[in-house]
Amino acid sequence: MQRQSNIEILRIIATMMVIMVHTAFLSLGVPQKFDSSGLAISAIQIFSVPAVDIFILISGYFHIKPKVKGLGNYLFQVLFYSIFIYVLWLVLGRCRLNVQDIKECFFLTEANWFIKSYLLLFIVSPIINTFVDNCSRRTHCIIILSMLAYQTVFDFATMADLSIRSGYSTMSFVLLYLIGSYIKKYPNTTCICIGGGGKMKIAITGLIFYGLLLLPVIASYFDVLNSKFVCKYLQHGLAYSNPLIIGVAVCYLRLFLKVCMTSRVVNWIAISSFSAFLIHANPNVIRLFIRYVSNMYTSNSLACYIAFVIVFVVCVFMASVFIDKIRMFLWNLLWNNIEKRYVRK
Repeated sequence: MQRQSNIEILRIIATMMVIMVHTAFLSLGVPQKFDSSGLAISAIQIFSVPAVDIFILISGYFHIKPKVKGLGNYLFQVLFYSIFIYVLWLVLGRCRLNVQDIKECFFLTEANWFIKSYLLLFIVSPIINTFVDNCSRRTHCIIILSMLAYQTVFDFATMADLSIRSGYSTMSFVLLYLIGSYIKKYPNTTCICIGGGGKMKIAITGLIFYGLLLLPVIASYFDVLNSKFVCKYLQHGLAYSNPLIIGVAVCYLRLFLKVCMTSRVVNWIAISSFSAFLIHANPNVIRLFIRYVSNMYTSNSLACYIAFVIVFVVCVFMASVFIDKIRMFLWNLLWNNIEKRYVRK
């Protein structure tokens, strides 16, 4: 299938947003006071947090194609980086061989929630795709709105249903997948939020959602809201299940769908974008990542730190893309051998 460069560039941006979000609260903690530094760090977090929702919307828009090669490629990619980095850390003496680290290497712990949640989404995608292909527009819309209402009430607002886990779950991914598939099937809809209108209308709607997410922080900056209240809001309110964050992600997808472009370079880069997540979010690498970002923040001015974040995110992303080209070469060799021996017989 021909890749759509407009969506592939969104995939690239979303990947960089994932890296960027880890330079904020994960590395520096949630701000306890909201001066210029607290405002800037919170803004970075809020700007970047829709990234995961964007990824799943894109998957829903294109439909996951549950083929053996696709599943094999996914498993090879996640295991390649997990095992390679662990072995490299052993060789460098940065860790010791133990059962817990081996379990972590094969995703048998709570770490790397995204990899496991997406794997389950991949497995159940044939069922979801069959439903999407055969259900009516009304049924599709009702299911989405019902799931969104349930998630908002029982997860985001009250935390009464722990299975959704603030959006860190396959259950939340299914909702986003259904929204993405709805946008694909009914491109001119106004049922799912921000469906109609031109680029300007969609962009303004997205900015309004961003503004609402940032509003409590701005209010605390001007001493209108208590900083403790805002701190709690940032700890629990910026969940992937937050309807405003889902709305921002939908705005991104709808906006980039209206961009017409074709670029082989963009497609070449985007096909390896997932590697940037797998490498920098690896449990061994992320500890170095956090320490480095934290040191840069404490030893530089706020302006220098913001400039550093931008350059650092781009460098981490591009380095990961080039590394992934080696992984892709090895996968193609492996799959070609598998096809010759087993598939083509």
